[in-house]
Amino acid sequence: MNSKKEPLKKIRVGRFQISTWKFERLVNPVDPDKEPVAYLEKWIDVDRACIQYGTYNKIRREWENQKIWCSPTEFQQLTEVLEQL
Repeated sequence: MNSKKEPLKKIRVGRFQISTWKFERLVNPVDPDKEPVAYLEKWIDVDRACIQYGTYNKIRREWENQKIWCSPTEFQQLTEVLEQL
């Protein structure tokens, strides 16, 4: 498991950058209608992809990045759409 908050892989071409991430998230399955006397917590593995597009703001003289986070399934769907163009 990647203990640091760094991507597994990162690729940049032009203004686009895509990175893949794997981390653990604590899930707390509490029923909001019941008083939580005892409940189980569990850690789940999460796979995500981050797509970034950068533009340079000439007025502020800094880069501005737009980010889209998606699941591996959503990322595969985006790949399929791009291949059809």
